[in-house]
Order: sequence, then structure tokens, then C-alpha cells
Amino acid sequence: MLAPAPTEATSIRSHVREAELAARRLLTRAAHLEKLARRPRGGEAERDRLNARARELRSDAEALLAEISELSRRVTAA
Repeated sequence: MLAPAPTEATSIRSHVREAELAARRLLTRAAHLEKLARRPRGGEAERDRLNARARELRSDAEALLAEISELSRRVTAA
């Protein structure tokens, strides 16, 4: 027997959980890149590249967190 189709709220909650995990992974990766950039080996260009990528990852995480906030509001309203 097939499982019933998930409600919209259940679907949104699932998406929120996935987005939270993705945001957490992005923030962890950004922190790792920042740590690598602080190491003395590697040139200035390498440190700049690592820091720039870390900023991009943090920006992506912020966008995901904003999406999570909006989705959470929709679930609360549902």
C-alpha cells in the first residue's frame, strides 16, 4: 500500500531540515577554509582565495537561513 502524500506543512518541515543541514555544512566548510587561510604556509594569493571562498560560503549559508526563516513562518501560519 502506498503511503499517503505528505501535507504541505510536512513537506515544508522536511525542506527546512534539509536546508538547516546544508547551511550548517556550508558554515563548517567556511570555518575550515578560514583556518587554512590563517596558516603561515601558502602565499598571500592563496590566503586571499581561501578567504574569498569562505565569504561566498557564508553568504550562501545566510541565504539558506533566510529561506529557512521564511519557510518556518509559512509552517507556523499553516
